[in-house]
Amino acid sequence: MKINLIEKTCLKGVTPKSTNRLYWHPCNYKGDKRVWKDDFYRKWRQDMIDKKLPDNFLPNNMSGKGLYIEVGVMEEFDLDNTLKGIIDALQFKYGFNDNEIGSIIAKKVIRGQYATHDYSLDYIKIGFFDCKDLIIDESDTIERSAKQYDRKLLFAHFQHDWIEDKTKDRINGYEATAEYFEPKQLYFHKQNL
Repeated sequence: MKINLIEKTCLKGVTPKSTNRLYWHPCNYKGDKRVWKDDFYRKWRQDMIDKKLPDNFLPNNMSGKGLYIEVGVMEEFDLDNTLKGIIDALQFKYGFNDNEIGSIIAKKVIRGQYATHDYSLDYIKIGFFDCKDLIIDESDTIERSAKQYDRKLLFAHFQHDWIEDKTKDRINGYEATAEYFEPKQLYFHKQNL
């Protein structure tokens, strides 16, 4: 695979926030089930926006564009958990909507282990590219068949990802019906006050 980056930047000495540490869950404190962005995360994101990310680096519309994110972190850090905080900071700084991102390529470079980790060695490298220039050669790839699954049950899980009214429309398109649902409120929405 080859990526032709349009631009890149490297934030040396910056440790990404783990997705596991972005939000504060009150654990039903006084019956409240909402989730808030953690204050430490808000400060980290604001520091990224104000002091670390260069001005005019990414376009304010990422349609047709992809992100390359490389993190230099300790071995025990999950790569996927580094992405959300970085992408949120980029979205706030440059004014795009993260649903416009057409592709994400991520790489983890091990800079130490938890017990002896030197955080000054951490870094975040960010680049962007045109998705049309992304070439993935699958000519020598071994194709594995997916296991058989019940489409109605699989698509019924979408119910938790969307606001209820629109979910029914989306799911009906996949021939699932409400009888497969056990409604659970996973997200806080104003209409549920």
